[in-house]
Amino acid sequence: MTHPGFVVEFNRPTVYGKQLSEHLVSLGMKSRQLVHKTAWWVTYDGVFADYKDLKHAVARSINKRLGSALVISRKTGRTDILRWRNPHKFFVTKVK
Repeated sequence: MTHPGFVVEFNRPTVYGKQLSEHLVSLGMKSRQLVHKTAWWVTYDGVFADYKDLKHAVARSINKRLGSALVISRKTGRTDILRWRNPHKFFVTKVK
């Protein structure tokens, strides 16, 4: 069974979503903005080896001070909130 992908929602969807598309190229992934304009659909073709690689790509696309992102796996239902803690690390909060 193939992985249905991920949904990534930003607090500033237009700016961060465009940056996300640029960062996903290195992972061989594509994204498109969903109809309601606050979330992006990220397709998964089995390119990256670890979920951490996707989280790093999402974290690089958000503002280092005020940005946040909600990442939802469509296969497992795992939901994480990404925020920057300091200039070099991001903080992950798992939503139950």
